[in-house]
Amino acid sequence: MVTLRDEFHTRLEEFRDVYCFYEQDEVIRSLAVTGEILDLVFVGDEAAMAMALLAKIISKGTADSWDRLKLSETRPDQNWRETWAEIDGWDSSSTPPFLDELHELSAFANYGIMTIWDIQEDAHDYLEVRHLKERMADAKNPPKWVQKVCSKIERFEALVGSVEGKTKLEYLPALREQALARVKLDGGEPLTVSELAVLSGVSMKRLQNAIYAQSEGAPTVSKGGLIAPEACARWLNERDYRWSIWQDIVAEYPLKANWGESTELSPHDALKEHEDYLFVPVALDGSVFSPDLGSGPSGQQFRVGPKGEEVNVEGFEEALQRLTKMETPRWRRPNPESGRLGIVSGQSWKRVRRSELEVR
Repeated sequence: MVTLRDEFHTRLEEFRDVYCFYEQDEVIRSLAVTGEILDLVFVGDEAAMAMALLAKIISKGTADSWDRLKLSETRPDQNWRETWAEIDGWDSSSTPPFLDELHELSAFANYGIMTIWDIQEDAHDYLEVRHLKERMADAKNPPKWVQKVCSKIERFEALVGSVEGKTKLEYLPALREQALARVKLDGGEPLTVSELAVLSGVSMKRLQNAIYAQSEGAPTVSKGGLIAPEACARWLNERDYRWSIWQDIVAEYPLKANWGESTELSPHDALKEHEDYLFVPVALDGSVFSPDLGSGPSGQQFRVGPKGEEVNVEGFEEALQRLTKMETPRWRRPNPESGRLGIVSGQSWKRVRRSELEVR
């Protein structure tokens, strides 16, 4: 039996093994914008001196520690750009709460967990650290906490981006998009192609190509450009996506020392076998025969067959059966540009979930 606690620790250890602190480095290195502003405003050593002082100051957590740094003896760093281009975000700073939150957000975005759950609520000394105590409380509602941290990232992006061309953020926006996409998926909301690409760890172009080519396992996209959660499942499963378990952990609150040890972890619904599959014909342009093509008062009338031999069929199931028996399946559907009804021919067949067709 795999318990909830076992799965949590497996994911936690994997996260710790692969995490590279890129976001922390990006945040601290972005402070070099300060030097660029000073260099623009002044003509002397102001930027070099300020950045040398800043490097020392951020390495300590409180003003009480600054006296030991002998700041008055600090000399200007004439190579401050090189210094700040390579500065280590985690080890060279006092690891302020924002950097800690980014670490936590990455665990959520990639593994559907929060690392704070490795700390017991009765670990009073550790939780006396204010932001960790707040984090434990926030962990009762991970989606809300994610929204809060992502709002901070957006503010940081706006501030850093105010000096055009001097700083390029890469990791923070990507982490924000990934975390928010997981929140949407966990909430049962449809995803955009971009969001599914981020969650599955592939480029958007690769996913778009798979969708256009009707590749095996590729999701079906609705007319509005969205992908139903059910339609994302196979694509994500084939890329070893870690479905969230935070919901199960939250259900254990208040967390005790042995939380999750007696809770058997059930497979996520998206990992279970479903039998609601249909084979539908695919036209040359990649569109499929689907229930939303129905017309008439009931919305369930379909015209199928070659020109001159078309028949009106009531009901999607019946129409699909007739298409299946045709040597070349043909059906009427609105032209994407003009909206006029025209006959298209099936070039191939695609296996899709019934739920995917129903959201089209």
